[in-house]
Amino acid sequence: MPDVSSEKAKSRRKIIEWIAVAVVCLLVWIIWNFIAALVIALFLAALVLNIDSGLPFVLALALLLISAFLAAIKQDSGAKVVAEWSFLFLAIGILVQCRGYISSGARGDEPDDSGTADAGRAEDEAGPG
Repeated sequence: MPDVSSEKAKSRRKIIEWIAVAVVCLLVWIIWNFIAALVIALFLAALVLNIDSGLPFVLALALLLISAFLAAIKQDSGAKVVAEWSFLFLAIGILVQCRGYISSGARGDEPDDSGTADAGRAEDEAGPG
């Protein structure tokens, strides 16, 4: 049976994390502007939710494609804004990647070499079965 006190502690920790995210975003919104607050909210949500680090990169590439399309149809101001958002998602993706790298190093996890060329070459040299 799961420990009820540890479940409550995890729940409280998540609530505190989300309150901290909301407070930081509100302060950024008050001090700078809404767009900065939104970008910081997306970054902090990515950290709190432990999203896959590839998601911000996929969003950034999609935004780059939209930006190129807007530039092709002579919507330069829209293309510039979308390109800026793409850059911000790239930055968020890099920071999420760094967090994952640091946290895996803290746990002592070894990187997975199963998809690398060296691992495939070693299997080829070993021969069949």
